[in-house]
Amino acid sequence: MKKTFLLGALLCGLTSGSFAQVHDTGDKVGIGISQPQSKLDVNGNIFAHGSLNTEINNLDIGGNISLGNPAKTANGTASRWVIFNMGGGYGNSLQFWAYDNGGCGNGLCAQRFVLMDNGNVGIGVSNPTAKLAVAGGILATRIKVSQSLTWPDYVFEPGYQLPSLHELERFIKTNKHLPEVPSAAAVAKDGIDLGENQATLLKKIEELTLYVIELKKEVEELKKRK
Repeated sequence: MKKTFLLGALLCGLTSGSFAQVHDTGDKVGIGISQPQSKLDVNGNIFAHGSLNTEINNLDIGGNISLGNPAKTANGTASRWVIFNMGGGYGNSLQFWAYDNGGCGNGLCAQRFVLMDNGNVGIGVSNPTAKLAVAGGILATRIKVSQSLTWPDYVFEPGYQLPSLHELERFIKTNKHLPEVPSAAAVAKDGIDLGENQATLLKKIEELTLYVIELKKEVEELKKRK
C-alpha cells in the first residue's frame, strides 16, 4: 500500500498529471528507465516543493545541483545557485554559480566559488593556483603569517657586516631601490610575500638604526675636537 502511494505521488510530481513509464524489478524501481540500478532510479528531473530531508552515507550525483530561492532580489528576479562538478577546461573542480531568471544567455550568471581537487580554493578566480586565491578585497580584523625565515635580529650581532653608506649609495643610484627589497617591476609581476617583505623591511630599519648610531658617534667626536 505504501509503495503504491509513493509511486503515485512520484508520478504526479514528475509528470504533472500525465503517466510515466515505471519498471518494478521487485527490489528496484525505475521511472523512465527499464533497468534501474538503485532502489529508485529516475531518468529525468525531480521537483520537490517544500523541505527535502535525507539521511545518506554516500551521495552520488551526476550533472549539477540547482538550489532555488523563492525570495526576490532588488530588481524583482528570483535568484538561485547551481553547483557543478566540472572537468575539462575548468579543471577537476566543484563550482558554485549564481543565476537569476535571465540565465547565462543574458549575462546574468556568474561563477562565485571554486574548489579544486588539489585543495585550492578560488573566490572570483576560475583556476586558483594557490590554496586560497581571491579576486578582490579581503576584510579581516587580524591576520597572522607564519614564517620559517630567520627574523633579522642578527643585524645587531657584533659580527654583522653593515654595508658602508658609500656602498649603499652606489647600489641605490644603479638599481633605484634598496638592497634585498624587490623593485617596482618585480612587485608588479610577482606580487609580494607578506612575511618575507616584513622581515626585509625590519632588517632595513635595524640597519638604519645602526647608521644613525654611528653618525651620532661621529658628531659627538667632532664636537669634542672643537
